[in-house]
Amino acid sequence: MLRSFRWCTILRTLRPLALLGALLVASIDAGAQAPGVERGRYLVEGILGCGNCHTPKSPEGEPIASRNLSGGAVTFSLPPFAGVASNITPDRETGIGSWSDADIKRAIVEGKRPNHGRLANT
Repeated sequence: MLRSFRWCTILRTLRPLALLGALLVASIDAGAQAPGVERGRYLVEGILGCGNCHTPKSPEGEPIASRNLSGGAVTFSLPPFAGVASNITPDRETGIGSWSDADIKRAIVEGKRPNHGRLANT
């Protein structure tokens, strides 16, 4: 029981960082590199390690680079928390590319999706 509580605490702490990383990834414009993009890439791909959960893996456990951040098969079910590592790419159809800055801020601050549904464990 104590171990599950620790995981819940850890996941609650990491959720805002993961959403911030998603914000940074979503703000990348393919045509022009805005100031701070390299810093965002460093955070998402380095320190925050978003791809550890949000990038699909091969049967050997290696990240599939062509599907970076497109949603991993990682699921968590530690009551009261249950979640899936979803697609956090800037793709407008399947990722968070259609989210506005306000939508991303609401997800980070309030734990609400653009359709006002709750994010896991919020």
